[in-house]
Amino acid sequence: AAVRSRAVGLRCYDCPAAISSTTTAAAATLSNILNSGVIACLRAQSADVALEAARAAITAGVSVLEIVVSTPGVFQVLHQLVQDFPSTTLGCNMKPLRIRHDLGPFLS
Repeated sequence: AAVRSRAVGLRCYDCPAAISSTTTAAAATLSNILNSGVIACLRAQSADVALEAARAAITAGVSVLEIVVSTPGVFQVLHQLVQDFPSTTLGCNMKPLRIRHDLGPFLS
């Protein structure tokens, strides 16, 4: 199930650090995903392009968006999108060991 990390609002899949979130938050995120109709997956050549494309998709009505982890600057992009669109369900899919390494600066 998808859960929400309370540290900076990043939504992570398979993220042990985020599992401490409340059951209510996890249920709400899962409900958002199941009811969205569309889950957009975005991969871009740069963080700037990813941010611009994500903003356009969200503004057009996409409510669940995954930024592919191979996108340069993926965590900075997700962090900015969480700030700009707090009600949007955002995420990336990665292995738990890599999460600890790559998300370290964003987790408290």
